[in-house]
Amino acid sequence: MAVLSPDQVTDILQKIAEIQAILPEGVALRPTDRQKLLKLGRKTTQFVQRTIEMTQQNPDMVPVYIDRTSMETSYQVYNQMLTIIASVEQLERKVTDIMLVSGNIANTSSLSCYHAIKNASKDNVPGAQPVYDALKTRFKPVKRKPGPVEPGANAEVAYS
Repeated sequence: MAVLSPDQVTDILQKIAEIQAILPEGVALRPTDRQKLLKLGRKTTQFVQRTIEMTQQNPDMVPVYIDRTSMETSYQVYNQMLTIIASVEQLERKVTDIMLVSGNIANTSSLSCYHAIKNASKDNVPGAQPVYDALKTRFKPVKRKPGPVEPGANAEVAYS
């Protein structure tokens, strides 16, 4: 896997910023807001589409308090975002996959190196002990929260 140059990283971030600048402003939902909004599934999308078609064919049936233009515009924006989201999700998946693979390789190699240094420290290789002492803090025992303990069970020590 090739390392990206600083210019490539800057270029990617600039392009993402350009895309964000193109998107409409003023929409930033809190998690609670997101939960309250209705999501459009397949059936609901079909219902909205059919309602728009019916109101276009029968404008006199639309209540005066309904802004038909706003409804149609919102549905058009929804469909545009639906088209865009597939590409964004593919990009997110690619970035996440690269991050997972590279992180796994780096961590596996680090663990192998740590174990080699640990063994060198046990074998009294000069200079190995301070390196081992610096690295072993990652594996300090962490006590778990006390919970219901069955009689006769030993407390477990977890490593983070």
